[in-house]
Amino acid sequence: MSAKKKRQQRKEEKLNEEDIEIIEEKENMEKYKKKNKENQKEYTEQKQKGKEKESSTEDEEYVVQISEEELEKLKQHVDKATECKSALRQIEEQAEEYREQLLRLQAEFDNYRKRIVREKKNIEKYALEDFFKNIVPVYDNFLHALNAIDNTQNIDSIREGVEFIFNSFSELLQKYGFQKIKAAGNKFDPNYHEAVLYEEVDGAEPMEVVEELQPGYIYKDRVLKPTLVKVAR
Repeated sequence: MSAKKKRQQRKEEKLNEEDIEIIEEKENMEKYKKKNKENQKEYTEQKQKGKEKESSTEDEEYVVQISEEELEKLKQHVDKATECKSALRQIEEQAEEYREQLLRLQAEFDNYRKRIVREKKNIEKYALEDFFKNIVPVYDNFLHALNAIDNTQNIDSIREGVEFIFNSFSELLQKYGFQKIKAAGNKFDPNYHEAVLYEEVDGAEPMEVVEELQPGYIYKDRVLKPTLVKVAR
């Protein structure tokens, strides 16, 4: 079978290019070995028949010497190619391992991202759950007060009940950071106050809030509504 047919057969068997290259190098080495043996055999036959000449003997020895050097170089080349192929396979295996690790990390990150999105939606959805749990009793007290109005003529009792509800509601709002802005007697602050009137007031310092016309409120550090005030000139 010719070298061309052998090569075609190896391609059909799906050998990779590195394997084909190494096999070809080994075949070339075998050819050199065969040639060397033939030269040695021819030289031996000529010597036995006494037909060789000194010059031809030197040429044959030179040919043999060159062939051995080429064989040694070829052997080194094949060994190096084998080492390179082994190193390449190790690199490919390591690259495949890294690829699998990357795929796992991508999957884990995607699951983490989806979980965070779900948790964020739940937080937004139920952010006021605790607030409403605490406001339910206040709401129930309002209902009781409304029923009491229809069943009693004691205004003082009704007033006390409404004040109790108001105080409970105020404490609840303060618990969550809702507060009334203090204005009267303080220095006018445009961040929290809105001046409606300016008047000359005895005993008051300039730009002092002398009267609160309408209350203002803050939630934690944000102003929900500024206090409408009267300011001394």
